[in-house]
Amino acid sequence: MNRNRKIAIGAATLVVGATTIGMVSCYSTKAHENISSIVEMQSNASATTIATVADKIQPQILGVSDKSAEQGTPIDLMLGISALDNIDGDITSKLNVSGADFTTFGTQEITYTVTDISGNTSIVKSSLVVTEKILFECDYIRYITADSLSIRDNHSTEAGLITSVGYRDAVTVIATVKDTNWVRVRLSNGTEGYCINDYLSESQPAVKVVVTPTPTVATPVAPSNCTSNCSTDCTSDCTLIPRSQNCPTGNPNGVGW
Repeated sequence: MNRNRKIAIGAATLVVGATTIGMVSCYSTKAHENISSIVEMQSNASATTIATVADKIQPQILGVSDKSAEQGTPIDLMLGISALDNIDGDITSKLNVSGADFTTFGTQEITYTVTDISGNTSIVKSSLVVTEKILFECDYIRYITADSLSIRDNHSTEAGLITSVGYRDAVTVIATVKDTNWVRVRLSNGTEGYCINDYLSESQPAVKVVVTPTPTVATPVAPSNCTSNCSTDCTSDCTLIPRSQNCPTGNPNGVGW
């Protein structure tokens, strides 16, 4: 006489007829055989009962954490995530993730789900922060129109200064910054940074002509040729030309007239 029994997890006693025949450890899901006893029945038959412990333990989902991504740029939400089950072992391949929308910026709830062979399901939730896309890729050459243009490590005049480029220098614009007059550029030496778009031109500016100023020739001024006031008497020695500078007309005694 064979009787199969399925019991829930825990400790249980198997009974055949009115006779107790053995104890089963219900914390192991292996089948228990040969838990038997001679049962005194009319036929003196020996009964073997097989008991199977039902698996009620949920699998574990490991490695879940909050994640972030830029709008329009999907990331691998399964990277670093695994699932383990007490019976099935590694069931990472059965993991599913839902709730992510990389086209919309903002904070979203994502859900990881896995189910083992016994039908036990585990659910773990986390957050996905999708940041607004502000850089839009491009690729074209522009020329500097300013005498000196700062290249910074972010799109702000307060950002750190990387280097400067000069008048007529060429740069490659690799991205525009949304709703600003800033662009991301690559210099001829491979350096990348941000600068203001207002000082970039599609065509290379003309070479500046340096104008050399013509020197102004000063007109010499004749100094006073009398050492005293000759308004009434020109007896002073007026030896420098013109002698009439300090000797008014009409003074008959003036020296130099």
